[in-house]
Amino acid sequence: MLEEMITPAEIEQDRSPDDFISWFEGFLESTRADRSNRNQILLRQGIAKPLYEEVFPLYRLLTHKRVEWRERLFRNVLGNQPYDAVMTVPRSCSSTHLEITVADVDQAEAVRMEAFVARGRVPAVAPVTWTGTKQTGRAIEISEDMVLHDDVVRKKRDQIISAVERKSRRASSGNTALLVYFDDYTAFADQGDLPAMREALSTVRPAWQSKFTGLYVVGASGERFWEEQAPESPRLNSEMQ
Repeated sequence: MLEEMITPAEIEQDRSPDDFISWFEGFLESTRADRSNRNQILLRQGIAKPLYEEVFPLYRLLTHKRVEWRERLFRNVLGNQPYDAVMTVPRSCSSTHLEITVADVDQAEAVRMEAFVARGRVPAVAPVTWTGTKQTGRAIEISEDMVLHDDVVRKKRDQIISAVERKSRRASSGNTALLVYFDDYTAFADQGDLPAMREALSTVRPAWQSKFTGLYVVGASGERFWEEQAPESPRLNSEMQ
């Protein structure tokens, strides 16, 4: 169980970007060495859900911003408050919040992972349909038909747009930036995919700029990253000096 490897108190410690990255990479290495936790991770059970939907996205963001934010401290905050992480400056009373959301994890992807755990293999991007519930038992169908790459990119684009718009409809805690995380292993790896991301960012700009100080979009691979700041808001690295 992951709960035997990591605790909420450990997750909620302040760390510099370098320390955060080193700490979390050590944790990830330990999970790779112990395959018994594989199903808990895939099914996002227990502490696996915040670890892979809040801590992992912050880890990926910090791999891109570690130099620029090297004087800051970061910690995840578990629970139902309107933010998921806090950035502070040592010897300062100011802080900035980060709200974190995963764009492409929905019920269909959760059902796909159920099928993967049960069967050992499933198509990564094909449509998923099912009847029944987890409690009563599901009959899951995943198409084996080929899915066009352009369709995968469009779906990811739409999921990112929906995630930003959904978060922008809610009240924020003030002085909060939005971090959107998504699986980029099947989309946005090629230059030809980038116009779809530019379209997504342009579409959501009016929505998030009235609610958040900045927008960060980061891929699970750690290779792709986009950021924007609200026109009236200073950059996070300068506003807390």
